[in-house]
Amino acid sequence: MGFLLLALYVDRTGINNLNPFSSEECEPYKHGKSFSNQDYAQQVFPSSKSREGGTPRSTTDNSTAYPQNEAADSDYYACRLSIYTKGLAVFTEALVAATVCLFGIGIYQGVQLSRHGVHMESMAVTAISTAKQQLRAYVSDKPAEIRVFSRGGSNKIGIQFVFFNETMDLPPARNVQHSITAGICEHPLPKSFIPKLETDITSRVVIFPRARFIAESEITYYTTEQINPIFEGTRLRLYIFGLVRFDDIYGEAHETHVCVHCGGPKFGEDISRLMGEARTKSKAAAPLEHTYSDQHNYEW
Repeated sequence: MGFLLLALYVDRTGINNLNPFSSEECEPYKHGKSFSNQDYAQQVFPSSKSREGGTPRSTTDNSTAYPQNEAADSDYYACRLSIYTKGLAVFTEALVAATVCLFGIGIYQGVQLSRHGVHMESMAVTAISTAKQQLRAYVSDKPAEIRVFSRGGSNKIGIQFVFFNETMDLPPARNVQHSITAGICEHPLPKSFIPKLETDITSRVVIFPRARFIAESEITYYTTEQINPIFEGTRLRLYIFGLVRFDDIYGEAHETHVCVHCGGPKFGEDISRLMGEARTKSKAAAPLEHTYSDQHNYEW
């Protein structure tokens, strides 16, 4: 940049027509140099005409001819040096401009690479999340059977529920624990209702893909006075709550919730039939039918 400013200061006409390898601008100095050489030669070696005429050779101007020749040489080379200096300034300016362009291109490529890196990182995180979602275990929790127990000489009946835990066509579930509880509650349940699941029915087990694990609830005894309103179609229902806790292959914990309720005349018929069989055999079992899911009606 400094060379360019110096060149513009020396030549205010600009740098459009500069050519450091051309000597056109120095032609006047070159001609002056040649004229000085000719004058110096004539003074040192006079012509034959002067010699024949007997004209004496003058030596008074010899001292001034040679210095004029030196001055012409210095002007010519100074002109060429000025042109080279201007050319160097133009080259330096072009080099600076190219450096600035390369610097800008480098910054642009750096920004693009940074954006590409962020995008690739986001894709990697999404891929990992998708893989974990696809490879995570899922354990279904389904009510399967109801069992009725009778106590001889007592108006109490015992009810036990059987659930099936089954993994889908995915990796196995580890540390599976199942809690089941039942109770007579008003229907519908409030949205803020949270059941008390204090007992883990099953120990920590591993359920492999497509395998089925049977979980049984504890036997809960009810009197006929407690259970009859359920059959009469009142607002009371027999609710069954199930909770499965398990870990996937990544060690992350998951839960599966289930909530069903039983009640009404059809359920009463099933229980009455099972109660009759239980009085004879002390135990009767049947598929758990006429149940209604209440999974999405409250926050749990």
